[in-house]
Amino acid sequence: IAERAEVATGTIYLYFENKENLLARIIENTWRKISDTIEKIESDKANTAAEKLSSIITETILLFSNNSDLVKVFAGDEQHITRIGTFTACSEQRSRALSTGERIIRKGQRVGTIEKALDAEVVKELIFGGLRHILVQWAELGDKAKIDAISATVSSVILNGVIFRKKGS
Repeated sequence: IAERAEVATGTIYLYFENKENLLARIIENTWRKISDTIEKIESDKANTAAEKLSSIITETILLFSNNSDLVKVFAGDEQHITRIGTFTACSEQRSRALSTGERIIRKGQRVGTIEKALDAEVVKELIFGGLRHILVQWAELGDKAKIDAISATVSSVILNGVIFRKKGS
């Protein structure tokens, strides 16, 4: 990070007590961006719940699409940071994002655009867990060209399922 910022390593430690504090701030800021984006999507009254979920998937992938290193830090170090328990801001931002996603799902269930029999919490975890997994795989493979196709596929699977149904059946 210091090298990329073109500063001495010691300069970083003027602002952050240790590596965990630095990583926690990166993760917290990333979750904050995701939360802000999801809340903005939620507030759009013109879109259905399905359209909002598709936008969440697209916007989340877009957030990471130019920075595979951020994916690696975010996915790899978040569990460690939250496990040591001193960085509640990360957990709060994560909870904020996931709660908003779950509200969108539940509203879609109430108005009949999302299957009512589905457990909204499981759907939420499936979407965000699936996104995390797909992003990690993409970051490790380093194939930027596929990110748009990944986004479209994830949205299609979440919104349409994987079973092909003939019209009228």
